[in-house]
Amino acid sequence: MNNKNEIKHQGVIRKITNDFYFVAVERTAACQGCAAKNFCNIATDKSELITIQKLPHQNFNIGDEVTLSISEKMGWKALFYGYMLPFLILMAGIIIPSLVAVPQGIAGIVGIGALALYYVIFGFFSKKIDKEFQFKII
Repeated sequence: MNNKNEIKHQGVIRKITNDFYFVAVERTAACQGCAAKNFCNIATDKSELITIQKLPHQNFNIGDEVTLSISEKMGWKALFYGYMLPFLILMAGIIIPSLVAVPQGIAGIVGIGALALYYVIFGFFSKKIDKEFQFKII
C-alpha cells in the first residue's frame, strides 16, 4: 500500500514477546525531507525502539527488516501534543499573570507550574494516548 499521507520508517525487529514486536528504527536519508524532522525523536537520535502490537496474521522473526507506518495526521497530532501545546501553556502561564500586574518572578513560577500540571495530566492519560499513536507494520 503506497499512501503519500503516511510517515514510513524502515526498521529491524530486535525483540519479540507474546503480544508485541520491538522494532529498532534507524535515522535515514528520508528523514531529511520530512516536515517534522526537527521535532521527531527518530530524526535526532541514532535509533529508536518502537513497540508494535502483534496482529494474528503477522509472523516475523528477530532480525527481520520491516516497514513501519503511521498516518501523517497522527504525526502532526503528536507534534502538537509534544511541543506546541506545552509551549502555549507555558507562554499563557507567564503572559496572563503578567497582564494582571503579577510580578515577573511569580508569573514565571505560574508558567512552570502550569507546564508541570500539563505533564502530570498527560502522564495519567499516557496509556490512552499510546493506543491512539500506534505504528503498524506494512
